[in-house]
Amino acid sequence: MATTDVYQPAQQKNGPNLALPWRSAKIAWHEAFMSLRARSMIKSSGKSPFNNMTQIGRHLEKGVVQDAIAKLPKSVVHWGMYCYAPEHDKTDTYKSRVADRLYAMMVDHLGDKYVRSRIRCIRLVTLCNIALEDRKHQQWKGEFYGDAQKAQLLGVPRQNFNRDYGEVYGAMQEILSGYCSKALGVVAELLETSVH
Repeated sequence: MATTDVYQPAQQKNGPNLALPWRSAKIAWHEAFMSLRARSMIKSSGKSPFNNMTQIGRHLEKGVVQDAIAKLPKSVVHWGMYCYAPEHDKTDTYKSRVADRLYAMMVDHLGDKYVRSRIRCIRLVTLCNIALEDRKHQQWKGEFYGDAQKAQLLGVPRQNFNRDYGEVYGAMQEILSGYCSKALGVVAELLETSVH
């Protein structure tokens, strides 16, 4: 996981460095939403003007990223706050909002006949949560869960997972991929323009 050690302030004569210091959009999002407790741990010691300017510069840079994120659609912000922000009090709330939205989208896609069965409804809710956790895992670890792990989490035999749920799961991952692109795209663009 990213830490504040990634921050490398550049010495600048006139004010804080506005060239955003992060090496990726994920880390920028993560750092921009560090909890207040974490911020208190990175406060500089001493009262030198450079330390104060460094602290002000950090908050300014985080504010620039937060402002760009705030302009995104709510669904994308909720995804980003679940996936990219550090664990916080509302992580589960954001996950629940994204899962609810994903569930509704899948019900629209699958039609009423799919959700007439209570077991299928419960499996669909569970599948939505597995898809969210899997995509978050992929975003930070670089790989998706294997079929055996997804089947185990859903409580079905491995050989049945792709047959019975593969198409639905693929559609969910496509939607979440779009959320990732939108969430990270605006931050990546911000990082790109700050370099030039």
